[in-house]
Amino acid sequence: MKIQTLLFVTLLLNACGPQQVDSRHGFHQGSSEIDQSNILNNSNSDGSTSNTNDNGGTNNTNNDGGSGDATPVTPETCPKFPVVFLHGLMGGSRGSFIGVIKHFQSLGCKVLLPEVSPVNSSEFRAAQVVEKIKTFLSDTKAAKVNIVAHSQGGLDARYAISKLGIASSVASLSMLSTPNYGSPIADLALKDTKNSLSKLFLNLAFGSMASVSNTSDGKSNDTTAALKALSADYMKNTFNPNTPDVSGVMYQSWAARTGTGSKDRIKESLILTERYLKKQAGENDGMVPVSSAKWGEFRGVIDADHLDIGGTKMGDSGPDQFDHLKFLDGLLKELRTKGM
Repeated sequence: MKIQTLLFVTLLLNACGPQQVDSRHGFHQGSSEIDQSNILNNSNSDGSTSNTNDNGGTNNTNNDGGSGDATPVTPETCPKFPVVFLHGLMGGSRGSFIGVIKHFQSLGCKVLLPEVSPVNSSEFRAAQVVEKIKTFLSDTKAAKVNIVAHSQGGLDARYAISKLGIASSVASLSMLSTPNYGSPIADLALKDTKNSLSKLFLNLAFGSMASVSNTSDGKSNDTTAALKALSADYMKNTFNPNTPDVSGVMYQSWAARTGTGSKDRIKESLILTERYLKKQAGENDGMVPVSSAKWGEFRGVIDADHLDIGGTKMGDSGPDQFDHLKFLDGLLKELRTKGM
């Protein structure tokens, strides 16, 4: 395998999920798999279609439950509130949600993709997210934002909403392959740093790869903190019990799968991780098991890999492959019909 491929393997290894799902959080399971076209057409977890216009043209009259502050008028294709896209660990505007900001800005939507520390704990990154959101709210004069988060970005958002005082400023959190129950590979790296996979993860992902990530503060990386934050034990016994969902914020999630049984054409860079995770936790997207991605209202499983669902297209485009812009178009239109 070429060194470029190995680097990509390590780029998002941290996003792997856990072996089991904690049943305490009561997911709305729906069906275990949802046809992608139905999801893009605002389908519910049971596969039924929401009662919305195809162009998303609903009136902006829903009560947001806020203080009654005037909400800026938004274009018909955009949600009521601005949208903040959050990248995962080792992500950034150069490697996540490619083309998304330009696309939605061209439609007149107010959107933001903030840069945060590429390698650190969710708590550390969440504090950075909060400051970015506060500035964004001030700039847009909006009462709230919608958050769409990929991978660890979902954990950042959950912590920011639950613990850092911005719940009243967030209408919704939509998570795409977020590892809500930890990472088997993070566990492996913490347990045995001499393991070949651990070495690859530590030496490349947190070493040379850190230099290519966009961040305003390159000194804020902390490998140990990142590994601990993504471990199954920490997520199960510390993060999740102490980071409850907040009433009034809509939480929803999607999982993804690649490999055997999926329509997705698996990338060479994800073959090894997909096989490893399948043995550990079943279906996965090459980085996050389906079981780990479920939180709040679980909307279903998409045939895509972890890079695809995070908007990192790498040569697998085609009519039968996941289109992240089309998916996000549908998601934002759906938020609008819900008054968000």
